Amino acid sequence: MTRYNIMPTARGEPYDWKVEANGRKTSSHRTQQNAVDAARRRAAPGDEINIHGTGGRVRDSWTVRA
Repeated sequence: MTRYNIMPTARGEPYDWKVEANGRKTSSHRTQQNAVDAARRRAAPGDEINIHGTGGRVRDSWTVRA
């Protein structure tokens, strides 16, 4: 199972949102929705997607189904 985290990037980075898979950055995006879409495209059944708000807390989470 892979855990995808969509979270804001650190200040000074060129993009505003990033996708991490099991703690490793996989992509950067200008909008949160683009980051969510990228995670959905990569995710396989059984993988988990967590969306973090700008404060760092998880605000939405789900497991991908077949």
